[in-house]
Amino acid sequence: MARFGVCRLPKFAIKVADPMPIEPERTPMRTSRTAEAIHHLKEEIDKLTEQQTEALNLAIYVGMTPDEAAEYDERRSTILQYVQDLKTLEESL
Repeated sequence: MARFGVCRLPKFAIKVADPMPIEPERTPMRTSRTAEAIHHLKEEIDKLTEQQTEALNLAIYVGMTPDEAAEYDERRSTILQYVQDLKTLEESL
């Protein structure tokens, strides 16, 4: 009857190189989400800009109440923030 010995592995290991990782900001899913966010921001900026135009056109004829002026200023701030966000997103592509 033959007796089988235990096979021992050498005390060194071969390190297999890791595959090249895909940068998280370059993955297709992230790029798609970024493109969607850019599209959404552009739509919001367009909508808010149209509201600003309407408010100014109306103010020419009937003036602007303090509440309307506050809304106008808030929309302006929001537009500026969205433009900054848009710039950041577009630079990340």
